Amino acid sequence: MSWSVENLDIRNIPFSRRRSRLFLLDAPLARLGGDGYGLFLSYSNNVPVYLTRYELIQIIPVLDGKPLPYTYKARPGLLTVCAGGGKIEIGFDGGEILRLRATGGLSLTFSMRFNEGEQFMDRLDGTVYAAFTMLGEYLFEPVKGNQSHNGKWLVEQNKPADTDVTWTPAPDGELEGYIKYADYSVNRPEKLHDFDACVDDAVSDFKQWCSMYGEVPEKYADMRLVSIYIVWMCHVGERLNVSEDMIFMMRSGKIVKAVSWHPGYHAMAAYKDVDRAVRFLHATFTRQDEYGGLPDRTSDRFLTWTATKPPIQGFALNFLIEKAGIDALTKEHCEMLYEPLCKWVRWWTTFRDTNGDGLVSYQHADESGWDDDAIFSK
Repeated sequence: MSWSVENLDIRNIPFSRRRSRLFLLDAPLARLGGDGYGLFLSYSNNVPVYLTRYELIQIIPVLDGKPLPYTYKARPGLLTVCAGGGKIEIGFDGGEILRLRATGGLSLTFSMRFNEGEQFMDRLDGTVYAAFTMLGEYLFEPVKGNQSHNGKWLVEQNKPADTDVTWTPAPDGELEGYIKYADYSVNRPEKLHDFDACVDDAVSDFKQWCSMYGEVPEKYADMRLVSIYIVWMCHVGERLNVSEDMIFMMRSGKIVKAVSWHPGYHAMAAYKDVDRAVRFLHATFTRQDEYGGLPDRTSDRFLTWTATKPPIQGFALNFLIEKAGIDALTKEHCEMLYEPLCKWVRWWTTFRDTNGDGLVSYQHADESGWDDDAIFSK
């Protein structure tokens, strides 16, 4: 596995960017009955595990109608795929638009497999549309080159047939297009930005994000940047159930959610930017219940209340004050945190002081942070 942010291993770390739910992985083809690996576009699956589908849209380089083997190089802002003497560049136009640019006469095929009740449709305006259960809608359109597909509806199965959408290059051998994501009612972008400007924007955003964090010894410099990249691309914006920016625990897997004590860690790590650190700390409290309790996990679709998580928020705030100084906190910062923290303390002293002796207790392993520890087996 590469620990260089200039050569990310996207078999283990998705290619994405801050405030996007789309990501790409180089993933095994075994789940599709094949061998080796394939490049897949997917969505941060804030859905039940049985609905998880990392192989949502396979991106296949093609030359003269034949799929090609490929190599790739990924860094913040740009994924470059090399195949058959040509290359495919992939980046993000804002959060929910994936941009693709191919040279060297390469075509691109987007291969999709559908379940019952899902949708594929040619909108007859140059775009095609795919919708997946609880995973949103995707709009495909080349802006340079041509598009074709083999989609059809299977009446008895109540689903689209497995479908390939193919983009072929313009006469000069170049190809460019986009895939746009939305929860529902996906439509053409109002504006597409210059591809290189999109890459530059992501790189600039990543560099600014890096400035929040402290330095480390030189031998850990590469690991520092990779770690920052992982946090950066797990940062999601406001949507659906998320009313303030949060950092999810992961982009693919079982915990594509913000776990309620993690914002405290992110706040401490970002102490050099006090305003952002306070907002990280405050994010969990946007889902505080009427009694002052905090959820176990928050995603853009679900809250989990099985247990809460360890109450480290006061520790995190104290850490910020020690590092940045009390004067670094503004009146707005104090107003954001004071009453939610008071309610949080009252929740523990009301609902976790089971003996009435002033000592609070954990009632679930997750509340201790020692998830799955044997001491909680009973």
